Amino acid sequence: MSPAEDLFEAFRKMVRDLARDENKEIDFRLSGSGVRADRIVLQALKDPVMHLLRNAISHGLETPAERVSQGKSPVGLLTLRLDSERGRLIVEVDDDGRGVDLKKVDDLLSQGEPGLHSSEELERAIFRPGFSTSATVNHLSGRGMGLSVVYETVHRLQGDVNLGQKQGVGASFLLSVPLSISTTHLLLLSCAGQTFGMPSHAIERLYRIRFELVETLEGKPMVKLDGQPVPLYRLANLLGIADESPSLPGEILAVMVLKSGARRFAIWADEFLSERDALIKDLGMPSPTTGNVSGGAFLRDGTVFVVLNPAGVVASCTSSPAAPMPQRDRPTVEALAHGILVVDDSITSRSLERSILEAHGFRVRTAVDGLDALEMLGVEIADLIITDIQMPRLDGFGLVEAVKADSRFNRIPVIIVSSLERAEDQEKGLLLGADAYIVKRKFDQTELLDAIGQML
Repeated sequence: MSPAEDLFEAFRKMVRDLARDENKEIDFRLSGSGVRADRIVLQALKDPVMHLLRNAISHGLETPAERVSQGKSPVGLLTLRLDSERGRLIVEVDDDGRGVDLKKVDDLLSQGEPGLHSSEELERAIFRPGFSTSATVNHLSGRGMGLSVVYETVHRLQGDVNLGQKQGVGASFLLSVPLSISTTHLLLLSCAGQTFGMPSHAIERLYRIRFELVETLEGKPMVKLDGQPVPLYRLANLLGIADESPSLPGEILAVMVLKSGARRFAIWADEFLSERDALIKDLGMPSPTTGNVSGGAFLRDGTVFVVLNPAGVVASCTSSPAAPMPQRDRPTVEALAHGILVVDDSITSRSLERSILEAHGFRVRTAVDGLDALEMLGVEIADLIITDIQMPRLDGFGLVEAVKADSRFNRIPVIIVSSLERAEDQEKGLLLGADAYIVKRKFDQTELLDAIGQML
């Protein structure tokens, strides 16, 4: 980890030289003492921050004469602030100049019919490649490339960029990216015959929703979650890979909920596959302008899969009409009657395992820890138990021991699915009576289903 302030210190000379060329007086301030981040992240941010500073000098800050006529100090204030918060690097470029003229943006977009766009749409528009409000082109502005570079780079880093207006006096661009480039926990999912990864930190919750529970509100699909209507989108439509006449493989939708501010978006894919820790790499090609893609990662067989950018997917939801629901195919096989109890304190893991099992016809109940599981077994016996190890109150080892010591339950097969992969942990689980031990890092639904098939 490197001091963030040191890397951006070189911008002082750049600001001073550009201010002189533009005949402007600028007080440049850099703050962020003590903030440290991965040097790879800092290097990746150099160009975006440079573009924002150049943009502020060219577009935002006025000449001394203009500022004085507006009652401002002749010297413009340009600030670069660095901070860290909950594993994220926060970079803010702030000036006290003109601000972004959203009315002009609206005029350019609407071609003489202003007022047709929301403030969110106008703020997103300024990040489009080729879009510029400048009437002239010079070495600093007018080509419409600077802000698109900012958007694409930040999104490749699994980050967000937002514009903050300051009531007509200046503008503030806020960037948020991870402090370090390391492995990311991903939910692997299937969509239109392809495998994609979604960072699990962005997923509020996973659901399996019966098709008949999908409703229509003002012509758009929606589902009620926790009593509140949530708009429903098909991931294939958001990614632009939808079939012309899609159909559902069954009666259950695999739905993940993403959140942006106070708004929630329900997005359905074909199937949830597994969880995986992976290092996200640049795909070596320009990112789509939608910002839905942040990079790629490798499956165990060496195949590359695309990692989605949660912020880009949410942005697609706000800008794309919800597609009509497809026709439903009737299932051709009867559902199995076996009941499985899934025990895990992680809602993501619990939901993923439940989704996989229900998709293969099992009846599934879930418990949040060992004590919860024992209480549920006392009410209804399960045909098989799948349990994590690290849980509050009673862990997986304690649950296995309790199940195997109780004559009512000791014939129930138990499969441990845990992130603990030491040989000692696996040996302990099997000695206590577990029938199989699967490591989460190597988790594959085929392996889990094969193990279940051998026991039931």
